[in-house]
Amino acid sequence: SILALSNLIMAQHTNPGAIPLGARPLPLEGDNDDDLSLLDGIDVSHVTDKSRMRGVRRCRKCKNNYKPPRAHHDSVTGRCISKFDHFCPWVGNAVGALNHKF
Repeated sequence: SILALSNLIMAQHTNPGAIPLGARPLPLEGDNDDDLSLLDGIDVSHVTDKSRMRGVRRCRKCKNNYKPPRAHHDSVTGRCISKFDHFCPWVGNAVGALNHKF
């Protein structure tokens, strides 16, 4: 019972992996606007916006903040969570990448 209680407290007070406001994607090595070597062999003639080809996503609810892959917006806490699973009412916190193990 001590272990269960300690896991509950850790899950309540651990950051679930919230994406900070003002976050930006990490630049790729040799990032160049003309470099499309990752898309060799793929027809991208119909795509005009290069940011859509790279998959840069923005969250409309977090003031157009950068949203990394596998991140989703939690409407209860009002922030984007990396590897968001669900909001747990028993824990009182979102379950994400950093507190899923508890």
